[in-house]
Amino acid sequence: MRLRLDKKISRLSAFATGSALLLSFSALLFYDIHELVIETDIELSTKAEELAPHLKTKMLSGNAGLGFVVMNVIAESPNIKRIGIYDAGGEILSVFSQDHRDLLAQETTAPALKPDGLHFAFNQIGLFRPLEVGDVRTGTIYIELNRQHLWSQLWPRFLYMSLVFAAALFIAHLIVLKTRSPILAPIHRLTTVAVQVARERNYSLRVQPTGGGLDKLVTCFNDILSHSARKAAALDKVNHHIEEQVRRRTKELEKEVLAGRRAQIAFEESQRKLSTLMSNLPGMAYRSHVNNFWEMEFVSDGVYALTGFKPSEIVRGEANSFKRLIFPDDLVVAIKNVRRSIRSRQHFQNTYRLKTKSGATKWVWEKGQGVFSFDKKLVAIEGFIIDITERKKAEKQLASYAQKLQASNRELEDFAHVASHDLQEPLRKVLTFGGRLKVKFGDKLGSNGLDYIDRMQNASERMQVLIEDLLTYARVTSKAQPFGQVDLARVAKEVLSDLEIRIEEVGAQVEVSNMPTIEADALQMRQLLQNLIGNALKFHRKGQRHIVKVHTETLAEHESLPGKGSGACRLIVADNGIGFDDNQADRIFGVFQRLHGRSDYEGTGVGLAVCKKIAERHGGNIIAKGEPDKGAKFIVTLPVLQSVPKVTRVVPPATTPKAEAKAEYA
Repeated sequence: MRLRLDKKISRLSAFATGSALLLSFSALLFYDIHELVIETDIELSTKAEELAPHLKTKMLSGNAGLGFVVMNVIAESPNIKRIGIYDAGGEILSVFSQDHRDLLAQETTAPALKPDGLHFAFNQIGLFRPLEVGDVRTGTIYIELNRQHLWSQLWPRFLYMSLVFAAALFIAHLIVLKTRSPILAPIHRLTTVAVQVARERNYSLRVQPTGGGLDKLVTCFNDILSHSARKAAALDKVNHHIEEQVRRRTKELEKEVLAGRRAQIAFEESQRKLSTLMSNLPGMAYRSHVNNFWEMEFVSDGVYALTGFKPSEIVRGEANSFKRLIFPDDLVVAIKNVRRSIRSRQHFQNTYRLKTKSGATKWVWEKGQGVFSFDKKLVAIEGFIIDITERKKAEKQLASYAQKLQASNRELEDFAHVASHDLQEPLRKVLTFGGRLKVKFGDKLGSNGLDYIDRMQNASERMQVLIEDLLTYARVTSKAQPFGQVDLARVAKEVLSDLEIRIEEVGAQVEVSNMPTIEADALQMRQLLQNLIGNALKFHRKGQRHIVKVHTETLAEHESLPGKGSGACRLIVADNGIGFDDNQADRIFGVFQRLHGRSDYEGTGVGLAVCKKIAERHGGNIIAKGEPDKGAKFIVTLPVLQSVPKVTRVVPPATTPKAEAKAEYA
């Protein structure tokens, strides 16, 4: 341990010292190179300035004696390797070097012309300076330095600095060797005592101070040992307490294991009951893996009656892929429903056909949901499937009956139109000829004869009104118009305009407020309001100001109509007339149902039945509330938006046209 620590400290010291010396050496070397470059630049610039006047003169005189001037400079400066002369266009005129002292053997190769200044390359160092006469540049001089001369100046400096670096590193190493022992001695003693404490668990050992700089560390180490001794004593006490708790807890766990065994028995019993219950349920329950084949993880025993396969064949056998049992056309829709419900975390419902083991086809209904883990990952699909083959057969038979009933209703509607025309034609003749009898033979018939004719005409008129009321009741569905946007406020205004004379006769006050726009049959909405307001005007109390209030209320979400969402409103027509017994509220909506005699109040008892049929055709309902001598209230609940198709079947009109929105009073 001691040798390892010594080596680490020595290596660390050597690394730190060497790094500092190397950095200093590099800085000095860089500085020397920089100074040498400056000296070289000055030296070459000086030579160029000496040559410049001579070169200008010789070049002006046609280069006569140019070689002697240049070669004298080269001879005087052995550190200059080559001198080149360029003309104003950059072409080489002459090149002189130390290697060619003969003027007749001048070099013709020289470096390409570069910008003015000193240039360094791997194999040459040279200076380019301009030759000018006045402000005109006549050429360029190039002076190249001998590299051996440069290295001869740089090498002694580098060798000297290297020796200094090695000597400084050696001296630093000797200093570390001399000083590490006094520094490491207290650390070694601390290490020895720490190892002994760790081995023997003896916290009474201590390190003696030596009066050095590490005495504070020794004191802290001894304090730690004292604190550890107290902690060890406390830990022994805690261990003893824990052992006692473990013994006590072991006895408790033995009791819990016994209770767990009883719970296991109870769980197995509940599983048995659940299995029995599931086997008695119609259809099959299942748990499916999450894969592309709907492989079953569990199926109940009901799968045999449903598919002809045993549970073992479905879970691990040949029919493990439940998708293979579903008809391909139905499978596409079923998969879409399952995926959509899993994305929205809702239950899914599917109706599809299965092919059983025997090859038979069955209709089944399925309901299930995805099972998600705590981290919201889909882990399985659970649900149940029941056989609805018989129900499908019944639905098919019911659809056939409905089609036949619809055809029968169409025949009845056609018969009603034909019959109404055939019935009204004789009545018109009775009324016409009765009138003629009164005009031509009234003086011969006497009072009894005229009375008989009046009774005959009154009965014929009542019969005519009754036929027209029946046609109005039938036309609620047969002559219905497509649904569209209807402004009830505008419809109410038009109804009040039509009833203006009746309102003046009664002396009534009609108040209309808060009427919305809904999706409905405009003609039938007018017929509904005209019947209800006219009904309220008819049953007024004599000698009292008659008030009729018409308004609407928006329904809350929990009061909405089934299948219509929250978009519904309540139309209320209330009056302070004679009212009626609340026990008769359902009776007054029947056809030909009257609460008063014909002599007291006019009408056939069809008007409110028409209102009920209009409300039901729009997917709503109507109720009545009343109290004798305190008035009546009719409440019509209608959807704001229709979810049914907006195009209805139009039946051709009867031979004799009648007003479509005739007001009738019950």
